[in-house]
Amino acid sequence: LTTPTAAPVVTAVALSLAPPAAGAVTLAPSQNEGLARLVLPTGAQLMGDHSIARYLAATTLAATNEFQRAQIEQWMDLALLYVADEAPFLALLEGALASTTYLGGTDSFSLADAAVAGAFQTYSVVPDAATMPNIARWYAMCSTEPVLAAAANLLASAGKGGKGAAAGPGGDDGASCPDLEGAVEGEVVTRFPPEPSGYLHIGHAKAVLLNEYYARRYKGKLLLRFDDTNPDKEKGEFEDNIRADLAALGVKPDIQSHSSDHFEKCQQLARKMIKDNLAFMDDSDKATIKQEREDRVNSKHHDQPVETAMDLFEKMLKGPLNHPLNNPSQLCLFCCH
Repeated sequence: LTTPTAAPVVTAVALSLAPPAAGAVTLAPSQNEGLARLVLPTGAQLMGDHSIARYLAATTLAATNEFQRAQIEQWMDLALLYVADEAPFLALLEGALASTTYLGGTDSFSLADAAVAGAFQTYSVVPDAATMPNIARWYAMCSTEPVLAAAANLLASAGKGGKGAAAGPGGDDGASCPDLEGAVEGEVVTRFPPEPSGYLHIGHAKAVLLNEYYARRYKGKLLLRFDDTNPDKEKGEFEDNIRADLAALGVKPDIQSHSSDHFEKCQQLARKMIKDNLAFMDDSDKATIKQEREDRVNSKHHDQPVETAMDLFEKMLKGPLNHPLNNPSQLCLFCCH
């Protein structure tokens, strides 16, 4: 049996019923386990939709009495023990609802109803009014509950599309990702610029997930730009593998491009910098340039005439065979003042 990936509906309901609790805890994705994860300000964690909901209920949604709490947890357990369309479970549920409006011994919608209704949604079970009239009546009533709508909005705002983990209001995990100062919703653009000369490692994953997070949090865009400026090391195999890895991480770039797509623009900006006397051309060897930078000493070409710099820049673009020295190792470098 393959269990569908379920949204943490019960946790979302608990948060919707007790909004103050959302300010004290954070729900962040647990991608490896596919479970909701609750992280307390102390760093302590809980995993699993029902476990988190029980904690929230115990701390903010006290039942009328202990027996009522046990009844609520009974249905939460049953929703986990049975597949929602199994005959024994449906018979038990139909009988229980014959004498009560809601589950869990309460006179209003509770986490027990959320757990069972969530199981129905996970397995796409639609109660048959002819054979299960009590369940059909209850399920139709649950579907109109404002708290379920609020929970659905909470999950949607977390950007999980009904799968994965829930987050606090606004989709912010709060504990590890602070606000972006000055950020405007709809105007935030982040980018991930891997060089297609190898496979992604854990540092790449951290970087792209952070950029993905802020792009989605502020309803902005994530740009994937392959930094293909070193053709000696780059391969199409690496580029294809990077795309596959990003898909596995759940990252969906809004725009994909290559640095080489922008070479003409880079050349235009370089010419402008030279004309504005903000850049020059330097044919010093790498060791000399490095040492001069560390010593904060100007290059001997620092005060190069604009005309000379522009001439050398155009020759550099044409390639080493047209360089005055006809020597690749002596190619000039474009340097900023």
